[in-house]
Amino acid sequence: METCFKIKKKKTPGGGNNIINCNLCDFSFNGSYTRVRAHLLQLKGEGVRSCPKVSSSKLVEFQKLDNEATLKIEISNKRKVPLPASDEGNQTNKGVRLKGPLESSFNNQARDTLDCEIARMFYSLDLPFHLARSPYYRSTFSCTTNTSNLSEYVPPTYNKLRGSLLSKERSHVENLLQPIRNSWSHKGVTIVSDGWSDPRKGPLINFMGYQ
Repeated sequence: METCFKIKKKKTPGGGNNIINCNLCDFSFNGSYTRVRAHLLQLKGEGVRSCPKVSSSKLVEFQKLDNEATLKIEISNKRKVPLPASDEGNQTNKGVRLKGPLESSFNNQARDTLDCEIARMFYSLDLPFHLARSPYYRSTFSCTTNTSNLSEYVPPTYNKLRGSLLSKERSHVENLLQPIRNSWSHKGVTIVSDGWSDPRKGPLINFMGYQ
């Protein structure tokens, strides 16, 4: 897939997105790997048009390469850095440390390990700490730890998050909004707008209904 495009120049001297030129259709656009992938794989909703020169057979070939690359990334992500040795583990050569009834009942060691795993996720991905204040953040882990039959649960992948799960959540929100939309005919609605510019300095206007 690398031979299908080339980087023409930087958008800004200090870095940022590149200006990509597709060697198949000679189309140029601002972006990075995400838009190159969407352009060649003919994906919608990524802010770039599909490449008209990609045939059906070529599309199958690109999809195969993309799946292989995704699999390699998922495998490499499994090579995690081990957590520091716990106090309990350091006691193995010194004799077994007896647990008190309070510590046993609350399983402090497992809680500490999970805390470290969650903290590492924040630090390695530079996630904002205020994410921990979200009620969805807490309910996610509460649901996992309180459900006994989820011991083999694997979190959704990158493609599932941006694909089927996103579509499902959008449909859910649309259903929640439908009663409000149905009331517009007799209660009325105010149309408001907001404007900004895209990476190409093109004007964008967003219209919203407010009640």
